[in-house]
Amino acid sequence: MVVIPRGLTIKVSIGLWIAASFPILLALPSRADGPEIAPITPSGGISAILLDLTPPTTPIVTDDGEETSNPAQLHATWSSDDPESGIAEYYYSITQDSPEGPVIVDWTSTGQEGEVTAASLRLVHNRSYYFGVLSVNGEGLWSSEVGYSDGIFYRDRTPPSVGITSPRDGDWIGGPS
Repeated sequence: MVVIPRGLTIKVSIGLWIAASFPILLALPSRADGPEIAPITPSGGISAILLDLTPPTTPIVTDDGEETSNPAQLHATWSSDDPESGIAEYYYSITQDSPEGPVIVDWTSTGQEGEVTAASLRLVHNRSYYFGVLSVNGEGLWSSEVGYSDGIFYRDRTPPSVGITSPRDGDWIGGPS
């Protein structure tokens, strides 16, 4: 709890001005490791606390273009912003055919990395794949929406191989010999 003495004015990061004409008790959001306690102590100045009550922005996600011919890997980059407490972690997933389609890679953390190369995949010829990304800020708030890439199409460009099994070498085909 934070007690703001009578007559003291502080600005909180959500843009709210508090002019205390009586003591105000302020409960801070919990963190993963327990509640945050940060007293304000006026002694010639103010030790300010920064409350981050807003989630990070929806991530903007970019894959490597319209088409890939690599059946085993996909790559994407992304960014999100949170001016109050920063981005603590990103999570991505990959789906097939649409953002709501079958899950190819379930939600996986990349830490603070804004990109990933997903390897050891088994992409299906003539199908599209979509990266979905969520961000988490320093207060543990998640982006309110998943950011999606516009999809990347996998086309197998390997030329077909033809094996001839008949006629055997030296066999005659055709008219009378």
